[in-house]
Amino acid sequence: MTGEHMQLLSAALQGFTVLAQNVTDVADGAFRAFVVNGYPAPSYSPVVCLERQLPQADTLEAVSAYWRQQWGPAYPPGFVFCPCDRTPPRHAADGWRRVEPLHIIVESSRPRRPQVRPPFTLSTVRLGDSVTDVQFQAVVAACFPETRQNPEQILAPFHRARALTELIIISHGDPPRPVAASAVTARGDTAFQTRGAVVKPYRGLGFSRVMQEAALGRCHALGATTAVTATRNPRVLGVNRPSLELWIYQYQPNDANDDF
Repeated sequence: MTGEHMQLLSAALQGFTVLAQNVTDVADGAFRAFVVNGYPAPSYSPVVCLERQLPQADTLEAVSAYWRQQWGPAYPPGFVFCPCDRTPPRHAADGWRRVEPLHIIVESSRPRRPQVRPPFTLSTVRLGDSVTDVQFQAVVAACFPETRQNPEQILAPFHRARALTELIIISHGDPPRPVAASAVTARGDTAFQTRGAVVKPYRGLGFSRVMQEAALGRCHALGATTAVTATRNPRVLGVNRPSLELWIYQYQPNDANDDF
């Protein structure tokens, strides 16, 4: 692993701690787990392999045991692995399958006040404003179907975090209707951006990048020097942005021998 990759990975791990309630060692220190209660997704609660090679079956059994204790049987055990500059093997061990990459963007915060053209408007509001909170929940629920049954839980990680969260909203029309949203949470010198979402009819207009720029500006205003974004959407990456791929592996024993 190169020095640049080590720096990016270190920044990524620091970014996860902004929302995570606790951090624990797993499998005798071979893994580091980040836990946001109620959110087993790797964008929030990754179990990160700290080794340079994929672990052996006995180590992954320890990961499975940890996962079952933490999250129960409703979600398949998983972990993320940093392969540096190559695509890792499809399978880590019997039943462990490579799924997709988690893209980590690491940037320095800076004073920014991006603009959108009328009839669109951009606003950033501290978490706790009743109107903005509802708008944010509506956009996220529209883009992430798994949140629709319990939309009030969308904001729960931000309320539990010992950090400051601001919500970024792009609206359209009069009266304004939210069409894109993101959240940036800052603690100390690190900020973590998550829940970036653009409603379908308004995708392709560059709003993801506008929210990224707005987040960098708000990070700077909140005193953070580094902004970390975790996303599974490669379109968010842009060009020439410092980023790292953490490949997601899940335990899927019935599909272990399938190619994809």
